[in-house]
Amino acid sequence: MPLRLSKYYAIITLFVKYFLYTLILLSLFSCSESSKDASSNKITPGEWKLVFDISDSSNTASIPARMLVDSTGSFILINGEERIQLKHTTGVGDTLIARIEPYLSSLHYVIKSNDSIEGYWEDEARENYKIKFKASKGSSSLQTKSSFADKTYDVTFSYDCPDCAYKAVGVFHSEKGTMTGTFMTETGDYRYLQGESKDDGSFYLSCFDGAHLFYFSGEMKGDSIVDGKFNSGKHHSELWNARLDANAKLRDPDSLTYLKDGVEELAFTVRSATGDSVVFNKEKLKGKVSVIQIFGSWCPNCTDETKFWRQVAAEFGDAVAIIPVAFERGTEFSKHAKAVAHYKNQFDLPYEVYIGGELSKDKAAQVFSGLNAIMSYPTSIIIDKEGKVRKIHTGFYGPSTGKYHTLYTERLRREVESLIGMGG
Repeated sequence: MPLRLSKYYAIITLFVKYFLYTLILLSLFSCSESSKDASSNKITPGEWKLVFDISDSSNTASIPARMLVDSTGSFILINGEERIQLKHTTGVGDTLIARIEPYLSSLHYVIKSNDSIEGYWEDEARENYKIKFKASKGSSSLQTKSSFADKTYDVTFSYDCPDCAYKAVGVFHSEKGTMTGTFMTETGDYRYLQGESKDDGSFYLSCFDGAHLFYFSGEMKGDSIVDGKFNSGKHHSELWNARLDANAKLRDPDSLTYLKDGVEELAFTVRSATGDSVVFNKEKLKGKVSVIQIFGSWCPNCTDETKFWRQVAAEFGDAVAIIPVAFERGTEFSKHAKAVAHYKNQFDLPYEVYIGGELSKDKAAQVFSGLNAIMSYPTSIIIDKEGKVRKIHTGFYGPSTGKYHTLYTERLRREVESLIGMGG
C-alpha cells in the first residue's frame, strides 16, 4: 500500500506542477494582449497636431487635424467649436486603440515618445480603408496678424467640369491667423472646419471627425478666392473658386426633391433590424404626423439631423413618429444591421430604425420610387395625419452653419407643430 500511495502522490505532484506552469505561461501571454485604456497613455497632455498621409504613387500630400490629450490620457478631436471624445478599448501588444463614436471608426497607434505617436485611422464601414498618421505635441507656431470678421462667399466646386460643377455658400472667420468656417451646399454642409489664414492671403481649413477627413485650401485675392482645392481623405479631390457675396444663397431645400407626376401618396418597403420586411403606405402612416428620415450611420451631417429629430420626438411625444431609413456601405445585411444597431444605441433613439439597403442614391430612389430622385443624405419627408406628403427637405444645415441652422430648424419645428395642431 505505501508504495502505491507514493506512486499516486508523485503523479499528483507532477500534475500540480504542470498546472501551475501553465498558469504562469497564460499570465505572461495575457500581459502581451491586455486590455488597455486611456491610462496606458504615457504621453504629454495638451494640444496635439495630427498629420494624415494621403500620398499616392504620383503625389505627396497630407491633411492636418487637431487633438487634445487630457490629464487621463484620453483623446479629444477638435474641429472649430466641436469636441469629440474618443473611447480607448482593447490594445494588442504596444498598439492602443481609440474608438471614435458613433461611427465604426478608430485610431490604432503606438507611442514613440512622450510627445509623439503614430499609426493609422481605420473606417470599418468602408472596405479596407486605412490612412496612416503621425501626431506630435505642440500648438500652432503661427506668426500672423491675419484677422477678419465673417465673410460670405458664392462658391463653385468642380468649376473645371461643366457637367459636374455645383454651387455652395462659404462662411469664414479669422482671428489672429486661426480660421474657422464651413461650406453649405444643396445637399448639406461640411460641418465644423478649422485651419489657418496667413498674411499673404493663403489659407487652409480641415476637419477630422471619425467619418470624414476634409481639407480645403485656397488664396484670397481681393473679392475672390483662387486656386482652391478640396481633398476628402485619400479617395477624392476637386477644384473650387469663390467670390465675395454677402447675399449668396442656394435653391430652396424644399424644392429639390418632390413626388413624381401622378403620384399622390408615399409607399415603400424596408427591413427591420431583424431582417423582416416592413411596408409603409398612406394607411399605415395615418393618425399622427410622421417624419421619414433617409440617412446613413456613416454620415456626420445625418448625425446632426438625427440629434434634431431626436429632440422633436422628445418634445412632441406620441404626436409625431420619426421613421429613420438607413442606407449603409457594403452589400451585406448583417453589416448594415450592426451599424444601425450601434447608431441607435449611441443616440439612445426611442424609436425603431429601419434599413433601406446599400449606400447608393439609385438604390434609395428604387426604395422611394414615388420621388423624382434622392439627391442627398439626409433627406426628410414630412407627412400629415392623413398620410399626405406635406414637405420634403433635401439636406440639413447643421450647427456649424450658425444662424442658418437656427432658422432652418425653427422652420422644420414650426411645420411639425402646425401639422400636429391640425384636425384629422
